Amino acid sequence: MNFLKFLLLCLIAALLVIGYGFYEVENGDPASGHKYIGMATLFIFFVIMPLFIWNRYSKKDLSGFTFNNSKMDNDDEDDDWDGPIQRN
Repeated sequence: MNFLKFLLLCLIAALLVIGYGFYEVENGDPASGHKYIGMATLFIFFVIMPLFIWNRYSKKDLSGFTFNNSKMDNDDEDDDWDGPIQRN
């Protein structure tokens, strides 16, 4: 099974747990329902999302998104600015 399909199944399971938590809040014990909702939300944001981001960007070249000071220093040499404008 593909890793992204596994993450999708985990996301669907977490969403089902959130749905069950809302059911528990309305028809059962609100305290346990809130615990289900909170734990599933934490699982989504601290486990599923970082794994998804790592999987998508692990094989990408991100060097084009970094700030390069040496490139900026070379661009300054091409400026034709001579100083402040003097008015008569």
